[in-house]
Amino acid sequence: MSESQNTIVVTGGETFIGYNIALRLCEEMERRRSSKNYKVRVLCSNKEGLEKLQKRGAEIHVVRYEDQENLRQYLRHVSLVVLTLNDREQRAQDARNIIEAAQQERSQSIQLISHIGCDRANENQRGLYDFQQVEECLKNKYQNGRWVILRLNFVQQWFYLWSPMIEDHGKLRLNVNEDSKFSPVSMNDVLDASVKVACKNQNDEEFCVCEQYNQKTLQFTGRDAISAREIANELSRAVEGRQIQFESISKEEMKQYFEQIRQDQRMLLSSMQVFEKSSQDSQTKHDKENLIPQGKYLTDAVINQTLNYLELVRENQVNQVTSDIRKVTGNEPISLKNFFKDNRDQFRGR
Repeated sequence: MSESQNTIVVTGGETFIGYNIALRLCEEMERRRSSKNYKVRVLCSNKEGLEKLQKRGAEIHVVRYEDQENLRQYLRHVSLVVLTLNDREQRAQDARNIIEAAQQERSQSIQLISHIGCDRANENQRGLYDFQQVEECLKNKYQNGRWVILRLNFVQQWFYLWSPMIEDHGKLRLNVNEDSKFSPVSMNDVLDASVKVACKNQNDEEFCVCEQYNQKTLQFTGRDAISAREIANELSRAVEGRQIQFESISKEEMKQYFEQIRQDQRMLLSSMQVFEKSSQDSQTKHDKENLIPQGKYLTDAVINQTLNYLELVRENQVNQVTSDIRKVTGNEPISLKNFFKDNRDQFRGR
């Protein structure tokens, strides 16, 4: 492998998923200190908030997704492309352009981060349908190459976005029914699995797509399917002394809340407070600061994606539980109960 191939490219670096995968890979490179001298290259629409990645050694490049020549220079003979969709409205086309550029430049492998339920989405559910289109493009363009699709369920850390609602009203409001079940997955498990799929053994020095996962679709869920009512009950037990009620709301009301939370400064303040506390206590199980999403991640595309997914939850179309996390990492997925328990301070308010 030439020196130019010892590169992992992560797209969508400005997104919650892309940023955290890139950060984890930077940490992995530091920990392994591989003789291959792998570097992490992050492609993004803008560099805002990516300073930490740069400090950890990542290359940061603002790209023009509609410009194939611009994309190709960053995808030339790389070992692995971790393709996360960006937050632009035209993100499906952007991702297809990346796949085409990666094929032209003979990128060795692609790991596509997709979403559970996308195969059930129709053109009117564009937020999820975007993933369906990109999956089809990858399978068609990379028939003779290495690829893997990782479909993520609703990420547990996304519940942090409901903390102002819980603080203000003592309620968990979702556009689902109280008995609608789904199986949120921890971002910590996703990050562990993403690395293992690319490099199965911690002593390996090659980052690609492991042969055993080549041209497969894995579905990452939590440990159990849990209803919306049960989620509110788990929150109540975690925060101790406050009863959190579930309330079913309309899709439009859910959308309005997401649009409001973009500007809510409590998300940033609370994440900093939890981070400071966790820095003082080395034994804490609190999520790190980077795993607490901020309002800026709630672009129109991401809001639509979340609303589309919750519609499928309401219809009980995404209540399956898989063992893929355990098969890949060797560990049981983190339960939602333990997630709330370990991060209870984030939901208690000030």
